[in-house]
Amino acid sequence: MTGTCSGRAALALLVCACACADRGLGDVPGTVTPGSRNSLRITGQVSGPGAGPASEDFAGWESWTPASKKRFRSVGHGGVWVDIFVAPPHAGMYDAGRAPVPEGFRVAKATYDEAGKFLAVAGMRKMASGYDADNGDWYYVVILRDGRTATMQGPLPSCRDCHRHAKERDYLFGVTTN
Repeated sequence: MTGTCSGRAALALLVCACACADRGLGDVPGTVTPGSRNSLRITGQVSGPGAGPASEDFAGWESWTPASKKRFRSVGHGGVWVDIFVAPPHAGMYDAGRAPVPEGFRVAKATYDEAGKFLAVAGMRKMASGYDADNGDWYYVVILRDGRTATMQGPLPSCRDCHRHAKERDYLFGVTTN
């Protein structure tokens, strides 16, 4: 998929949500109500905060080190199915849960619908000290498969609000390959 209009149209729906336990998300575990205060809905358009060329490059994310043995449902991202990839050379740090991670550390969460259709990538990159000091200096992005076209990016409140719950692990939740 490229950053063309047809590529964006293929991104039919992605719901990025903070589904942290203390938030209460309705009656169905792992789901959110589109348009609610706990969700951010993207409907095939590159039109969210900071939309356009990604300021941080995630191209090649598919060749990064897998951090999950198999695809799993991410309650924290609206119940979509995900695969997690960590950019070399930091995969070992992610798997070990070492914190803090260094500037430049990148993680990509590829998201899929129930049928296994690719939706988008939710990414994080550790920025230089002072980028967003109150929230661990993390840049968040939702990007198309090309790793360069952002549907939204920056110190996104919907991402920060949930990742604050993982402050002791430098704002990373994660799973390990074990």
